[in-house]
Amino acid sequence: MRVLLLFCSVLLISSCKENPKNQKTPIPQSQDAGSETPEPISSPQTLTNIEDIKKEYSRLTQLLKTKDLDSTSFTYNCNGEKSGTVVFFSDTTGLKVIRHAHNEYSHFEAADLYYLRDEVPFFVFSTNTTWSFSGGTADAPQTTDNVVENRFYLLNGEPVDCLRKQYSIKSDEANPVNPNTITNQKTDCKAIEDYLETYKLLLKHRETTSEITCL
Repeated sequence: MRVLLLFCSVLLISSCKENPKNQKTPIPQSQDAGSETPEPISSPQTLTNIEDIKKEYSRLTQLLKTKDLDSTSFTYNCNGEKSGTVVFFSDTTGLKVIRHAHNEYSHFEAADLYYLRDEVPFFVFSTNTTWSFSGGTADAPQTTDNVVENRFYLLNGEPVDCLRKQYSIKSDEANPVNPNTITNQKTDCKAIEDYLETYKLLLKHRETTSEITCL
Protein backbone atom coordinates (compact mmCIF):
# COMPACT_ATOMS: atom_id res chain seq x y z
CA MET A 1 0.00 0.00 0.00
CA ARG A 2 2.88 2.32 0.62
CA VAL A 3 5.27 3.47 -2.03
CA LEU A 4 8.73 2.12 -1.28
CA LEU A 5 11.17 4.73 -0.08
CA LEU A 6 11.99 6.83 -3.09
CA PHE A 7 15.63 7.32 -2.36
CA CYS A 8 16.23 3.91 -4.00
CA SER A 9 15.59 5.44 -7.40
CA VAL A 10 18.33 7.97 -6.79
CA LEU A 11 20.88 5.85 -5.03
CA LEU A 12 20.08 2.50 -6.62
CA ILE A 13 20.47 0.64 -3.37
CA SER A 14 18.40 -2.44 -2.69
CA SER A 15 16.11 -2.43 0.35
CA CYS A 16 16.09 -6.19 0.52
CA LYS A 17 17.62 -8.27 3.29
CA GLU A 18 21.35 -7.70 3.55
CA ASN A 19 24.06 -10.25 2.97
CA PRO A 20 25.98 -11.78 5.88
CA LYS A 21 29.11 -10.16 7.22
CA ASN A 22 31.88 -9.35 4.71
CA GLN A 23 29.84 -10.32 1.68
CA LYS A 24 29.24 -7.82 -1.10
CA THR A 25 25.70 -6.54 -1.33
CA PRO A 26 24.12 -6.54 -4.81
CA ILE A 27 22.87 -3.17 -6.01
CA PRO A 28 20.23 -3.26 -8.78
CA GLN A 29 20.91 -1.32 -11.96
CA SER A 30 18.62 1.49 -13.06
CA GLN A 31 16.36 0.86 -16.00
CA ASP A 32 18.37 3.13 -18.26
CA ALA A 33 21.77 1.85 -17.19
CA GLY A 34 23.86 0.52 -20.03
CA SER A 35 25.68 -2.77 -20.10
CA GLU A 36 29.10 -1.13 -20.35
CA THR A 37 31.21 -0.71 -17.23
CA PRO A 38 31.33 3.00 -16.31
CA GLU A 39 34.63 4.82 -16.13
CA PRO A 40 35.94 5.03 -12.56
CA ILE A 41 35.44 8.37 -10.84
CA SER A 42 38.55 9.67 -9.13
CA SER A 43 38.33 10.70 -5.51
CA PRO A 44 39.14 14.31 -4.56
CA GLN A 45 42.20 14.45 -2.32
CA THR A 46 40.37 16.82 0.00
CA LEU A 47 36.79 18.03 0.25
CA THR A 48 36.87 21.82 0.14
CA ASN A 49 33.58 22.78 -1.53
CA ILE A 50 30.19 21.43 -2.60
CA GLU A 51 31.52 20.34 -5.99
CA ASP A 52 34.06 18.11 -4.24
CA ILE A 53 31.25 16.67 -2.12
CA LYS A 54 29.16 15.91 -5.20
CA LYS A 55 32.11 14.26 -6.92
CA GLU A 56 32.86 12.01 -3.95
CA TYR A 57 29.17 11.19 -3.58
CA SER A 58 29.07 10.13 -7.24
CA ARG A 59 32.17 8.00 -6.79
CA LEU A 60 30.74 6.13 -3.81
CA THR A 61 27.39 5.71 -5.53
CA GLN A 62 29.19 4.12 -8.47
CA LEU A 63 31.00 1.73 -6.12
CA LEU A 64 27.65 0.72 -4.64
CA LYS A 65 26.22 0.11 -8.10
CA THR A 66 29.19 -1.99 -9.18
CA LYS A 67 29.16 -3.96 -5.90
CA ASP A 68 32.71 -2.93 -5.07
CA LEU A 69 31.99 -2.20 -1.42
CA ASP A 70 31.84 -4.90 1.23
CA SER A 71 28.96 -4.80 3.68
CA THR A 72 27.92 -5.89 7.14
CA SER A 73 24.51 -5.35 8.66
CA PHE A 74 22.27 -5.75 11.67
CA THR A 75 18.61 -5.24 12.48
CA TYR A 76 16.87 -3.89 15.56
CA ASN A 77 13.37 -3.95 17.00
CA CYS A 78 12.63 -1.54 19.83
CA ASN A 79 9.61 -2.97 21.64
CA GLY A 80 7.64 -3.20 18.41
CA GLU A 81 7.47 0.60 18.18
CA LYS A 82 10.51 1.29 16.03
CA SER A 83 12.52 -1.15 13.95
CA GLY A 84 15.16 -0.91 11.29
CA THR A 85 18.07 -2.27 9.30
CA VAL A 86 21.55 -0.76 9.34
CA VAL A 87 24.14 -1.55 6.66
CA PHE A 88 27.81 -0.55 6.78
CA PHE A 89 29.58 -0.32 3.41
CA SER A 90 33.39 -0.35 3.40
CA ASP A 91 36.44 -0.75 1.20
CA THR A 92 40.06 -1.51 2.08
CA THR A 93 40.56 2.03 3.41
CA GLY A 94 37.62 2.00 5.81
CA LEU A 95 33.95 2.80 6.24
CA LYS A 96 32.38 4.70 3.33
CA VAL A 97 28.57 4.62 3.59
CA ILE A 98 25.99 3.79 6.24
CA ARG A 99 22.40 3.10 5.27
CA HIS A 100 19.76 3.26 8.03
CA ALA A 101 16.28 2.17 6.95
CA HIS A 102 13.72 2.37 9.73
CA ASN A 103 10.03 2.68 10.49
CA GLU A 104 7.81 3.63 13.41
CA TYR A 105 4.49 1.94 13.98
CA SER A 106 2.78 1.43 10.60
CA HIS A 107 2.44 4.84 8.97
CA PHE A 108 6.00 6.16 8.92
CA GLU A 109 9.16 4.90 7.26
CA ALA A 110 12.49 6.49 6.49
CA ALA A 111 15.86 5.86 4.93
CA ASP A 112 18.97 7.79 5.90
CA LEU A 113 22.27 7.50 4.05
CA TYR A 114 25.53 8.79 5.50
CA TYR A 115 28.45 9.27 3.10
CA LEU A 116 31.78 9.35 4.90
CA ARG A 117 35.36 10.55 4.53
CA ASP A 118 37.64 9.33 7.33
CA GLU A 119 34.47 8.29 9.21
CA VAL A 120 33.17 11.88 9.17
CA PRO A 121 29.90 12.48 7.28
CA PHE A 122 30.24 14.83 4.31
CA PHE A 123 26.78 14.20 2.82
CA VAL A 124 23.57 12.96 4.41
CA PHE A 125 20.53 12.07 2.31
CA SER A 126 17.27 11.30 4.11
CA THR A 127 13.86 10.32 2.77
CA ASN A 128 10.88 10.28 5.15
CA THR A 129 7.51 8.91 4.07
CA THR A 130 4.27 9.24 6.01
CA TRP A 131 1.21 7.59 4.51
CA SER A 132 -2.49 7.81 5.22
CA PHE A 133 -5.79 6.61 3.78
CA SER A 134 -7.27 9.18 1.42
CA GLY A 135 -10.45 7.67 0.02
CA GLY A 136 -11.58 4.68 -1.95
CA THR A 137 -13.58 1.82 -0.49
CA ALA A 138 -13.01 -0.86 2.11
CA ASP A 139 -12.17 -3.30 -0.68
CA ALA A 140 -10.04 -0.83 -2.64
CA PRO A 141 -8.71 1.85 -0.29
CA GLN A 142 -6.67 4.75 -1.63
CA THR A 143 -3.57 6.02 0.11
CA THR A 144 -1.41 9.11 -0.06
CA ASP A 145 2.32 9.13 0.60
CA ASN A 146 3.71 12.44 1.85
CA VAL A 147 7.43 12.43 1.18
CA VAL A 148 10.16 14.71 2.50
CA GLU A 149 13.71 14.48 1.17
CA ASN A 150 16.55 16.21 3.03
CA ARG A 151 20.06 16.74 1.70
CA PHE A 152 22.87 17.97 3.94
CA TYR A 153 26.28 18.97 2.59
CA LEU A 154 29.03 19.09 5.21
CA LEU A 155 32.66 20.19 5.32
CA ASN A 156 34.75 19.11 8.30
CA GLY A 157 31.57 17.86 9.95
CA GLU A 158 29.76 21.21 9.69
CA PRO A 159 26.80 21.88 7.35
CA VAL A 160 27.45 24.28 4.46
CA ASP A 161 24.23 23.76 2.49
CA CYS A 162 20.91 22.12 3.35
CA LEU A 163 18.09 21.36 0.90
CA ARG A 164 14.57 20.01 1.24
CA LYS A 165 12.11 18.59 -1.28
CA GLN A 166 8.47 17.73 -0.50
CA TYR A 167 5.82 16.02 -2.59
CA SER A 168 2.84 13.67 -2.35
CA ILE A 169 1.97 10.54 -4.29
CA LYS A 170 -1.56 9.14 -4.40
CA SER A 171 -2.05 5.43 -5.02
CA ASP A 172 -4.82 6.03 -7.56
CA GLU A 173 -2.91 8.51 -9.71
CA ALA A 174 -2.40 7.36 -13.29
CA ASN A 175 0.66 9.60 -13.66
CA PRO A 176 2.27 10.05 -10.25
CA VAL A 177 4.65 12.91 -9.69
CA ASN A 178 8.26 12.40 -10.76
CA PRO A 179 10.43 13.44 -7.78
CA ASN A 180 13.21 14.50 -10.15
CA THR A 181 10.98 17.31 -11.43
CA ILE A 182 10.54 18.81 -7.96
CA THR A 183 12.93 21.62 -7.12
CA ASN A 184 14.98 21.47 -3.93
CA GLN A 185 14.49 24.39 -1.56
CA LYS A 186 17.09 25.75 0.82
CA THR A 187 16.21 25.03 4.42
CA ASP A 188 17.52 25.49 7.92
CA CYS A 189 20.43 23.19 8.74
CA LYS A 190 19.45 22.64 12.38
CA ALA A 191 17.97 19.22 11.62
CA ILE A 192 21.43 17.84 10.84
CA GLU A 193 22.14 17.75 14.58
CA ASP A 194 19.69 14.88 15.08
CA TYR A 195 21.14 12.94 12.15
CA LEU A 196 24.68 13.34 13.46
CA GLU A 197 23.62 12.11 16.89
CA THR A 198 22.03 9.06 15.27
CA TYR A 199 25.20 8.53 13.25
CA LYS A 200 27.19 8.28 16.48
CA LEU A 201 24.78 5.63 17.76
CA LEU A 202 25.04 3.65 14.53
CA LEU A 203 28.82 3.78 14.61
CA LYS A 204 28.85 2.18 18.07
CA HIS A 205 27.24 -0.90 16.48
CA ARG A 206 29.69 -1.21 13.62
CA GLU A 207 30.70 -4.72 14.68
CA THR A 208 27.13 -5.87 15.36
CA THR A 209 25.79 -8.54 12.99
CA SER A 210 22.76 -9.90 14.85
CA GLU A 211 19.44 -8.36 15.88
CA ILE A 212 19.39 -6.08 18.90
CA THR A 213 16.55 -4.29 20.70
CA CYS A 214 16.91 -0.50 20.68
CA LEU A 215 19.79 1.58 19.35
